[in-house]
Amino acid sequence: MYWPYLRSKQNEVLAFRDLAVNLSPLVVPIFKPVTLYAFENRIKSILDSGLRVSIVVNSDQGDPIPQSQEVLRIVGDLITRNPGFIFPALEVSSTTNIKDIKVFDSMFNGVQTVFVHRNHLFNEAGIQSQIVNFISPVHVFHSGEAPSHIINGFQKNSRVLIRDGFSRQNVNGDYPAQSNFDDLVYNYNSLGFNGFGDCASVGDYYAKGGGNPAHVALHLTEERSKNIICNHFVSSSAPGSSTEDMYWDALGKLMQYVGNPPSQPFNTSGVYDYVNNYVSGSYKALGFPKKCSIKHHVEMIDRIISNGRVAFV
Repeated sequence: MYWPYLRSKQNEVLAFRDLAVNLSPLVVPIFKPVTLYAFENRIKSILDSGLRVSIVVNSDQGDPIPQSQEVLRIVGDLITRNPGFIFPALEVSSTTNIKDIKVFDSMFNGVQTVFVHRNHLFNEAGIQSQIVNFISPVHVFHSGEAPSHIINGFQKNSRVLIRDGFSRQNVNGDYPAQSNFDDLVYNYNSLGFNGFGDCASVGDYYAKGGGNPAHVALHLTEERSKNIICNHFVSSSAPGSSTEDMYWDALGKLMQYVGNPPSQPFNTSGVYDYVNNYVSGSYKALGFPKKCSIKHHVEMIDRIISNGRVAFV
């Protein structure tokens, strides 16, 4: 299964709302809330389309950080409304204690749960001793944030590896034309995992918002010979250009690369959103291309795993 890991920012959630009806059951997004504005209604629209969702109940990011009690209320209401479609998730970090794990498990007795492992030293026995939930939880490990002996303590059929393939640069002007993304979709099973995930084309990164950029960069992943790369279309407008002008400059480069109509592997709904925007000439601010690129990436990965090019066990 594919477990993309994202925040709850508007265009990250809306990307899945747009895609939900067309994605396979092999896709389960994990959302870490950083804002709860309209979050519940947007998740409802995803669930109504038949896609399953995991929600982290103890987020440590946001301005302000969402209150756990409110997230728990939302998750509880969604479980009642869509039983079997919500996987409550606990992020286990260096600040988590055994009591937190026990309380989380007791809240969701009989519900499929997820543990997201981030920089902690609990061993498998220490966690399992607090889990009485009779449905085996999924254990999601961020690459590099747990030693192998802890990961290997959990059963393979419950292990998921998330690797952030997006090579973030400090400023948009530093992005090369292309960079490597990841090949995890092809080899996660041989690495000892039963599922995998990534952070799409935004990376494992949170910021409340940015100022006026010196360049606009549009990011578009691409499958290439059992690997995924990321294309970066960076504006080259004159200094002092408006953000809108820089966006159209970058989008023109993207259009030249993907074609109109887009050729494979760019014939996705996310890329068609870019194409339609280019044709319409209607500027929608920089949240819009973020949504387009997420949609394209998730749909592309779903095609790879749904078309039998990856062996699931």
